[in-house]
Amino acid sequence: MAGNGNGSTGFQVAGGFAVALLACLGAAALFSRGETVAQVVVVAVAVGGYSAAVRRPLPALVTAIFAWAFTTGFLVNSDGVLTVGTLADLERFALFWLAALAGVAWHLVAELLAHLRHARPSA
Repeated sequence: MAGNGNGSTGFQVAGGFAVALLACLGAAALFSRGETVAQVVVVAVAVGGYSAAVRRPLPALVTAIFAWAFTTGFLVNSDGVLTVGTLADLERFALFWLAALAGVAWHLVAELLAHLRHARPSA
């Protein structure tokens, strides 16, 4: 398998598609139509969690794009209508990208700390 042993990029992107879709379905089930902020937070947390699990920027960022498209098209607007013209659309896009990068960074920092802990000479 390509990558870091955590699966190929293609499978990770497909998994990100599923995570983004299921997060939007879950957010829609948990909150009513007008509670957009809460729905966006649910999806952003899912993006960050999945990104930490896959540990690679490309699938994480593609997952963020899927999340933005599903959230904008079905939670914020209706019937799959995507909009890019408002500040809110761009803010959601940036939030999902930041969640994806934070997830990847979370794993990298945890890995670095574990490495430093094991590299420390014993007294």
